[in-house]
Formats: sequence, C-alpha cells, structure tokens
Amino acid sequence: MSVLSQFFSQASKLIPIEVLVIGGGGGARGASSTAPGNDGAGAGLFVYDNVFAIAGIPYTINIGSGGAGGLAFGSNGNPTNIPGLGINAFGGQGTGSQNTTESVIYTGSTAGNKSATFSDTVIVPDKIISSNVGGLGAPSTGNGGEGGGGSFSAGNASPPSDAGGSGGDGLKCNCIGYPTLILGGGGSGGNGNAGPITPTQGGAGGGGAGGARQVSGSNGTANTGGGGGGGGGSPVVPTNGGSGGSGVVYIRYPTAYSAATVTGNTPATPQSGYYVYQWNSGPGSITFN
Repeated sequence: MSVLSQFFSQASKLIPIEVLVIGGGGGARGASSTAPGNDGAGAGLFVYDNVFAIAGIPYTINIGSGGAGGLAFGSNGNPTNIPGLGINAFGGQGTGSQNTTESVIYTGSTAGNKSATFSDTVIVPDKIISSNVGGLGAPSTGNGGEGGGGSFSAGNASPPSDAGGSGGDGLKCNCIGYPTLILGGGGSGGNGNAGPITPTQGGAGGGGAGGARQVSGSNGTANTGGGGGGGGGSPVVPTNGGSGGSGVVYIRYPTAYSAATVTGNTPATPQSGYYVYQWNSGPGSITFN
C-alpha cells in the first residue's frame, strides 16, 4: 500500500467525540479613593459540542488564561480553542475593558457595568453554547459593584445595604459525564465602603468573591473560566480587582475505539466505558488512533 493510500485510509476513520471548552474569565477592577465597590468580571464562554475527529491527525489544544485584575481596569480573559475542530470559546470581559466582539453567543460574559439582564443559552441535541451579559441593576441601588455574568445566569445588582451584587452562576450540564461539574461563575461586585465587612461570594462555578470594604477582590478559580471579583470601596487604601480563572478542555469518547495519544494533559477522573482527557494548561495535543 502506498504512503498516500495509507494516509487516506487512516484519515477516513472518524471518531465521535464530546468536547467541553470554556474560555478564561475576565479580570476585575479595584477601587481607589472612592466609596463605591467595583463590578465583578464576566465568565468565559461555555461551549459543549459533539463532533467527529479524524484519526491520525494531531489536534492542538490551547487553554485561555484569565484576564488580569487591577486597580484602574481589568482585562478580558483569553480564548480557549481547538482550531482543528473549529471550536473557540472566547474569554469573559474584564471590568472597564472593551470587548470588541459584542455578539452574545460568540463572546464571553460581560462585566456587571453592562447592565443587560438577558442570557443566551442555545441547547440542541448535540451542542450547548452559553453566555450571559451584565448585571441586573442599571444603576445599582447601593454603593456595591454589580456582579458579572456567568455561563448560566446574569449577575446581580448591589442591594441597598451596599453589599456587592452576586455574580451569575455557572452552567451545570452533566454533558461530559461529571454530574457535579459547574463551570463559568461570574465574579461578584465589591462592597461599598459603608457595606458589610464580609465579601459577597462569587457565582457558583469559580466566580471570584467581591472585596469587602477596603479589601481587594478574589481571583476566579483556575480551570473554571470564572470571573474575578471587584475590589471593595476604599477611600483610604486602594484595592485591586481579582484576576479571572483560566479555561479548561475536556474530551471524551467510547472505549470501543483506541486510546488517543495525548500531550500536556492532566489526568481526568475515570468514567466506565469512556476515555476522558482533560487539559488545564496549554498548549497540548491529541491524536486519535
């Protein structure tokens, strides 16, 4: 058999795989010489899909880092993608940063200061694409920051108590065989300077807690795409916003096929009847055999 015919014979072997991808969460902004707390950052875009991969071809896997938190602004999270499969999950928006791609479905969640209250979650038999925009209040009723959008629900406005608004919750879809896995929590807003001394917890799925008064916001949890928490209001000591959590990739397919050759992966919790591969950092690769 010629080299060319061997290539086409191998390339014609298609492997049905499930892919779960989430982009890096956005970074949040802090507070300097101001009484109000700042807004939490948005979670990265959540994408789940069923696709066919071609055996014998290496697929590169890139994991998006979370956006950096800061004092004056937060930065957008970075995309997580598998270019060879056409899968790209954008990062979440950082507080005070500009998101140049405004289409909701194809971008990560935006920060609380966008004030929109809707979510776009597309669920069809083989695909979920989920993203949320903004906090619920425009403006907030208190001096706390608004919560950033999560991959399942929008963030919340600050209540009159000057506590920060909670971040939107992440998505729990059991679509990769892990029923308790939640990804994409929005970061919570920081408390106002007259607010509670305890922070508002971030959205379920890795969202960072907002800062208590005069306290910096917490980072989103690594490998969840969670947004960073906004800094607490502080006319005395400047505070920083939390950084976003990095993204993650899961791939699984039935053990009726051969095991893949992988690089850069992290051991995943085993599942009966499936190969499961996980990447917490990149670049990595997978070649189906």
